[in-house]
Amino acid sequence: MSNSYTKLRNGSWGVRVDGAARPGQVVTVKTKAGEVKTETVDRVIWKGDSVSICSIVSKSTRHERGAHHERGVGMVCDECGERATPGTRCWETGTSH
Repeated sequence: MSNSYTKLRNGSWGVRVDGAARPGQVVTVKTKAGEVKTETVDRVIWKGDSVSICSIVSKSTRHERGAHHERGVGMVCDECGERATPGTRCWETGTSH
């Protein structure tokens, strides 16, 4: 198993998965410390020849998607981390805000 954690452009943690991943897929990931964890793929952000870069379902906000409010900033996209206007789409994933 060589699935690993990777930092995404929006600053959150995602996973680098061997092969083609799909949303909802549960993957096993080994940390640098050797701990083995399971994560659920939220969205596939990029696919290459033999690897997929994916966002993961947050354990604390599994029911929330799209954008959230941050104090003093307003609405922020969960995927790209930039300011979001309701009704627009994320430049990174195309999901609605």
